[in-house]
Amino acid sequence: MSDADGFLPKFQSWMHIYKVPIGIGIIGLSILIYAVLTIQNLTYKQEPIEFIEQNVLGESGEQMTAVVDIEGEVVKPGVYDVPIDARIDDAIEIAGGLTEHADLEYVTKKLNRAARVVDGGKIYIPEMDSANTSHNQSSATSNPEDTHDSAQQSQADNSISDLISINDANISQLDTLPGIGPVTAQKIIDNRPYQTLEELVSKKAVGQSVYGKIIDKISL
Repeated sequence: MSDADGFLPKFQSWMHIYKVPIGIGIIGLSILIYAVLTIQNLTYKQEPIEFIEQNVLGESGEQMTAVVDIEGEVVKPGVYDVPIDARIDDAIEIAGGLTEHADLEYVTKKLNRAARVVDGGKIYIPEMDSANTSHNQSSATSNPEDTHDSAQQSQADNSISDLISINDANISQLDTLPGIGPVTAQKIIDNRPYQTLEELVSKKAVGQSVYGKIIDKISL
């Protein structure tokens, strides 16, 4: 008898003895393979998370518009979409322009109408107070040739020109302000542009106490 003839009966006998464990092993292996394949398919079929960009973008991917809140003495206060490169003066025009009650002295001294708008920024035009109104009415009825009034006007013009622009001044110019050193001056520059003087505090460039010291010496 050959070895092959002797192996076959032994194999059949071995299979008969261990058929139950072998069957259980085959079933367990099949279940494991099925579970692995199912998990793999679920992983590959999962949809990727999509993030939606809220800003209005151009073909180049750059933001094309800004949202600005315009309040106070403008004809149509409200929140407006403006071009991203718009100036404060453009935003005021979109809001219908200034009303007859707008504080023109504030606009002249402290509002830089040539500054770019800031997305999410606020522009506020205050109302002219009664003291300024009375002063302006008195000036309108006075003699234009009066030398005393001319001297006052000249002094006011010089006062305006002496104001330091927080949007344009360099570190050396800002350092001349009370309570402002080189470090704070650099913080002011880093937080530009400003649409209102109050943004010096809201942007944490200076503290409230320092702001009170420099408010009459600065402009936009």
